[in-house]
Amino acid sequence: MEERQLDLQTALVRQTQSAITGLPAEATAGIMTSRAAAKAYFSDGTNRAMFRFTLINHLCTDLEALKDTSRVPDRVRQDVSRSPGGDSRIYLNSCVGCHAGMDPLAQSFAYYNYQYSDNIDTGQLQYSANAVQAKYLINANNFIHGFITPDDSWRNYWREGKNASLGWSNALPGTGKGAKSMGEELANSTAFASCQVKKVFENVCLRKPQDAADRSQIDAMTQNFSANGYALKDVFADAVTIAWEIEMYKRLLTTVLLLAAWLVAAGKPSAQLKPRHHRRWIIRRSTTPVRPPAQMTYSSLSWRYGTIFPAKIAVVPVTCRAANHRILPVMMTSIRLMLLLIHW
Repeated sequence: MEERQLDLQTALVRQTQSAITGLPAEATAGIMTSRAAAKAYFSDGTNRAMFRFTLINHLCTDLEALKDTSRVPDRVRQDVSRSPGGDSRIYLNSCVGCHAGMDPLAQSFAYYNYQYSDNIDTGQLQYSANAVQAKYLINANNFIHGFITPDDSWRNYWREGKNASLGWSNALPGTGKGAKSMGEELANSTAFASCQVKKVFENVCLRKPQDAADRSQIDAMTQNFSANGYALKDVFADAVTIAWEIEMYKRLLTTVLLLAAWLVAAGKPSAQLKPRHHRRWIIRRSTTPVRPPAQMTYSSLSWRYGTIFPAKIAVVPVTCRAANHRILPVMMTSIRLMLLLIHW
């Protein structure tokens, strides 16, 4: 599209997934039932990979963090050994923690497979309505008394126990049939919304949330995201507003630092200035005139001020803050500091 310089407003045409893939409408489940996802996670294996990487990519968590050995293990499949290496304690204290919750949810993929012969790139997504794929029944002798998958019905055992903290929707029943309804269960959780907001935050602010103020901002953006119909553009707008405030702060900070460098280079006496919030700007006299740099980068906060200026300047690190930390207080502080330097 880039080479042909197509106008996306006219070139992109909305189509249903069922029309493109040939899947029945009730079998489509967004990105999980796309060909690319099927090639990556439905090929070979037992389809558990699709569930695990859905958690990683869309809920920002992995099975290890969700391990809960208190869940009922009645739907753990036959291929999971109940005594790995001859020690049943390993299963009871480790394996069951993931499988007890994962297997009932991954059962929603029981009718899907990625079929290919010699070359995986030439394969295609396969859906066998009302027929469980053979991969769900393999290695039955590992534990013949294990669960035998009869269909694609699923149940979310993680609605209780420690994983209730993922914020499951009370408007949904927590059970259903097929990947579509299971995907809705995941997509309506607080963990899903929070994951998308964190990705936007990191993309715009170029770092991960770090402290209580960041986490508070993530929570507020997550609530707005859920309340506004999961419109991701609104999340970007909120994050960009924060990033703009920080960029303005950085530019004002640069102006103050450059002015301070020139004044110090001119041989002004030492002084100690205290802007608001008890932040300290310490400037020491130097007899060697130094030309300040024409440009300064902000990719790192570990500046060595002593090598840039003939002064040692301590500055509180700049971070993306909550929306209520507006630029006006910062501007007033910087203006006061500049006036003090001018009259100094």
